[in-house]
Amino acid sequence: MILSTLQGIKSAYPDLYSQLIDWEKKAKEIKNTSLSSYSFNKAVESQQKIEDIKNSIYPGLLEAVQYLENNLETLIKNLNFTSSEKNINYLGDAEIKKDAIYDAFLSLFSDRYGNDKKCYESLFQIDIYLEILNERLSKIKELQALVQPNTKLILSTLPQTKKLEDSIVLIKSAKRANVIGTGFIFYKQQNYTYLLTCAHVVEDVGGEENIRVNNIPAEVIKIGDVQGFDLAVLKVNKTFSAPSLNLMILYGEEEKKLKVKIPGYYLWGQNHALRRQTIKGEMVVEVDGERAAQLIENIPEYVAVEKLEMEKGSLRSGYSGSPVIDINTGLVVGLVTHKVDVDGEGRFGRAISIEALEKIWTEIPNEVSKQIKRESRESDKGELFTFEVVKVNDSGSIVNRSQGSARQKIEDLGNGIKLEMVYIPEGSFLMGSPESEEDRNDSESPQHDVTVSAFFLGKYPVTQGQWKAIASRTDLKVILYLDPDPSHFKKLYQNIDRWQRPVEDVSWYQAVEFCKRLSKLTGRNYRLPSEAEWEYACRAGTTTPFYFGETMNTDLANYSGTDYEKWSSSYGKGPKGVYREQTTPVGEFPPNAFGLYDMHGNIWEWCADEWHDNYNGAPTDGSVWLNGNKDGSPLRGGSWINYPNICRSAIRNYYVRRDDHDDPSGFRVVAMAGELFNPFYSGLTQWH
Repeated sequence: MILSTLQGIKSAYPDLYSQLIDWEKKAKEIKNTSLSSYSFNKAVESQQKIEDIKNSIYPGLLEAVQYLENNLETLIKNLNFTSSEKNINYLGDAEIKKDAIYDAFLSLFSDRYGNDKKCYESLFQIDIYLEILNERLSKIKELQALVQPNTKLILSTLPQTKKLEDSIVLIKSAKRANVIGTGFIFYKQQNYTYLLTCAHVVEDVGGEENIRVNNIPAEVIKIGDVQGFDLAVLKVNKTFSAPSLNLMILYGEEEKKLKVKIPGYYLWGQNHALRRQTIKGEMVVEVDGERAAQLIENIPEYVAVEKLEMEKGSLRSGYSGSPVIDINTGLVVGLVTHKVDVDGEGRFGRAISIEALEKIWTEIPNEVSKQIKRESRESDKGELFTFEVVKVNDSGSIVNRSQGSARQKIEDLGNGIKLEMVYIPEGSFLMGSPESEEDRNDSESPQHDVTVSAFFLGKYPVTQGQWKAIASRTDLKVILYLDPDPSHFKKLYQNIDRWQRPVEDVSWYQAVEFCKRLSKLTGRNYRLPSEAEWEYACRAGTTTPFYFGETMNTDLANYSGTDYEKWSSSYGKGPKGVYREQTTPVGEFPPNAFGLYDMHGNIWEWCADEWHDNYNGAPTDGSVWLNGNKDGSPLRGGSWINYPNICRSAIRNYYVRRDDHDDPSGFRVVAMAGELFNPFYSGLTQWH
């Protein structure tokens, strides 16, 4: 097969050529082989070292191929099972992703693609699918590879196929009769399992030498103070078949009531019959609530202790060490320490925050720590800033002014250039537009509820100054060359520095390259927003066509405010205005309630999704929507050249290909709240 995308590679780099051909054959073999019959040792045999050609022709190409190689191995390692295993259909999504990666891989070497641009497109497509694959893999719990020679991979029991209650274990004593507690699995590998229980349970059963976990001896890895952080980490040199439970740290900085369930063991009646039961109730998180205290390396540390109130079932003595599971998320948000017999019926108790785990286990392995989810803290959201929010009536006149506040973190890009990232809280909204909305189109249908996780979004569209700071850093290059100054509008605007204007004339691929370079510089995972994240952030709690209200005027946003032939420059009952015929410096107009500027007009903004003609089948979790038209991605928000109806919160631009770039097109960036990029690169910057 001729690698027409890589002219001359066969003669100039024969080793690389052989490696690529080998992987193309392997990818084809993978696609044509059922997941249920592909063995591990067959998948990884004949793997060649290509370290000696790591500096080959196209910058970033070999890195992408190596990345693909590693992930294909992971895919094979984790997603292939014997035909006798049950619930293979659970892996349907993974099969689709495998085929998608294969197709993208082949497109890189296809005769159809004979130029650099298509090569780059394919590299980006591979990267996107691999990111989605990795996300999928992280959600498939307990897929354990038994990597011994000639051994088929075994499908561990998944949370979807067994109850969460199966992850609890019985803690008892080797010598003391009728003394029990509960524990649960929270992490496991091929030859061992980590479990959590209470420190006082370990003490009650007679210490480490007497503790038994489902009748198996256990090692006490870390243990807190019974009167302080009443928690213990156990290790059993065996892999349990039940799934691990996922942990969530609540810091007690926000009042909330969670519906919870608590599975646990207890002894019943005079014969001390062993029973297991799941009880349900509420966990109350109080900002000024009870705290557990303990000296850690001679420094007092504190974690939240939450109140439990049972509505169905009673807390019994054996429930010490039981997981408190948030019914809504399925995450363990606390660990039962004791009951409080206010009524003598076991309706009330206490649970200690999972934060105690990291307090007592200061050397917790990174692979364990990174699987723990954490509630966003105020300090994690950045510094507070204030701004004025305006609302207009149906005629476009301002009828209300109020002070808003939000939090932001500031990224230092060097040479005095800053990137302000605003914290956007998690929430739900109705995406799309109602049929009654003026000038709407079918691509905005059907309206659907979406729940979005917290994230950081650029306070403004990326400016020319910010773009230059990253694009000029050739040492950060991932795949594409970036012109440091691509914008059409290069002059001062009313004595304001041109570098404060939004960057424009940027393609989707160039915007993605910017994000990857920014990630490389900072150590945080920057990307383009999903459409859902963008619209949620734009609306900021509103349901009207604009975040100002039912209409807007040209004192509030930069758009075309003068009529042209049949096109009206007003919206609804709103007024006409001016047409500036150019971009304006960011931040010139009032922000929305989240503290975001220029979401209406000024510059179109790229989103990460592939184009879909409507919202049928759209994700409801705010994630990037793929499996659509790979040549196009949505642009949102309208621009300086558009009329107000094209600048609505719900508008979707589908006329632009990913490789197109012109002066109305720019973007802003997203970083997930609490998510850190794997610090593979040195010189990582710090949040301010």
